Amino acid sequence: MGAGLVPASIFWATARVAPTIKEGSNIYVILAFWLIILILLCLAIHALWSRHIHSRALSFFLLPGAIIHELSHALLCLVTGATIKELSIARIENPGIKYEKPKVPVIGDFLIAFAPIAGCAVVLSIVFVLLNTQIDANVPLSENVRWILVKYLYGFKETVFLTVYNFWVYQDLGNAKLICSLLATVIFTLSIAPHKGDIKYLVPGIIIVAAILYSLDAIGLSLSNYKWLNYSVYKLWNFTIAGLCTLTGFLLLTFIIITVAKGIKLVSGK
Repeated sequence: MGAGLVPASIFWATARVAPTIKEGSNIYVILAFWLIILILLCLAIHALWSRHIHSRALSFFLLPGAIIHELSHALLCLVTGATIKELSIARIENPGIKYEKPKVPVIGDFLIAFAPIAGCAVVLSIVFVLLNTQIDANVPLSENVRWILVKYLYGFKETVFLTVYNFWVYQDLGNAKLICSLLATVIFTLSIAPHKGDIKYLVPGIIIVAAILYSLDAIGLSLSNYKWLNYSVYKLWNFTIAGLCTLTGFLLLTFIIITVAKGIKLVSGK
């Protein structure tokens, strides 16, 4: 393990309760920030891969995540009272859902848009249980809050560069189960990427929820004493950081492959 870093896995296969969030309101802001970064990274990688990988092959690779994405939307449509007009999950390319305005006011659209993040995270946790493995992000929740808020530039270096470096250095890439876990992480993390129509609800909604939780803490109405909230925040933090680390590694690998391919093409004169 990296010096001073505590392993933090995505959704442990045990039912242990996450530690109390001692940082209070700050964690909601930081989690919202990195979750939005993860969403943007997913959109960027998907766009990049779509340019260089056959669309049908890419859709087939991401199909399990796409199915969970659309089923998560459908489930929250039922919860919020939105009538589902069309649900297509059997198609390899362009699965989707069409639904009417939810009956739950204000937060209905946000809940439906946010559903794939929760759905993909839960399914990924089940995959880890079945594989009896986990992915260590080597990132302590408390340390990152302190680093980013108090020493932003230093925190950025530690969180982004050293975290990604430690993440890949300490993985046993000769382990077949771990390879499967990494691929599952790519599939289900990329699959949280929102549709264009969902972005206008998802990103502002995440910011508003974080602002509300921050404000409640600031006026002394903290919700951090609720174990279910602590557990959810801690697991979502682990999912977010491990997703960022995994996708950053695959993004770098993509750039290397593209560069080598272009070099070979240039040398060969084709």
